[in-house]
Amino acid sequence: MKRLFSFVGTALVAVSAVLFIVTALNNVLSCTVNAQTLNIYSKGVAYPLKAANIRSIKFDKKITVASSTTSTSTSFEFAAVDSMTVASAVVVTPGTFTLLSSAFKDNGELPKEYTCDGASPPMNISPPLNWENVPTGTKSLAVTMHTIVGPTPGMPGLFDTHAYIVLYNIPATTTSIPKAVSGIGLFGINTVNGMNSYTPPCSAGPGTKAYILTVFALSADPVFTVPQTAVTREVLLAAISKTTLGQAMITVNYTRSLK
Repeated sequence: MKRLFSFVGTALVAVSAVLFIVTALNNVLSCTVNAQTLNIYSKGVAYPLKAANIRSIKFDKKITVASSTTSTSTSFEFAAVDSMTVASAVVVTPGTFTLLSSAFKDNGELPKEYTCDGASPPMNISPPLNWENVPTGTKSLAVTMHTIVGPTPGMPGLFDTHAYIVLYNIPATTTSIPKAVSGIGLFGINTVNGMNSYTPPCSAGPGTKAYILTVFALSADPVFTVPQTAVTREVLLAAISKTTLGQAMITVNYTRSLK
């Protein structure tokens, strides 16, 4: 489980490498979003809000988003909000460690082929990825794909995480992985079926969900005290916490239409 929000006084919170700047004003928390779009997921439904049209975000008894173009505001009950994510326009500076995919753009739509809706039974086809400008000194690479799901019952502020791919010990000379990757690196386990493989997103509810893919540049192969069959995303992140030279992310969305 992962803490997504922690607002005490004045806070600076990084979510998917985009910044929330939160300040206390008259005992009401307000928020400025340095991003292109704010997505609020409530009961499985996504509410995308363009940052250019947002005047303020207040966290009081509700989450209230005020418009900068009209006098209207939108409010969400805390208990009804599954998660909040932000997406920014990709501005790549030459030499920046960057993650890309030939199958989709950042904040684009995940093709059905890579989800549980793509085949019957699901074929566990992972998406193709490639990266550029790996940091100097990189000796190993790792890749993960995860999503942050709804809050844990009875534990306000704690949000669970689902992992769909955990791949490590990728040689530093590797610049891409093909779809349905195999024979490159070692698989940790996903949280859907606990297997050492990719498993496709298969949301139990309708609405748009956001999935975050990350490539980590490491100064050494990760060292574990557990077998490969127990290497979760959390175990990997703990193992590479002191050897990560850089990381690059890309976010992709998928909308299921359940009948």
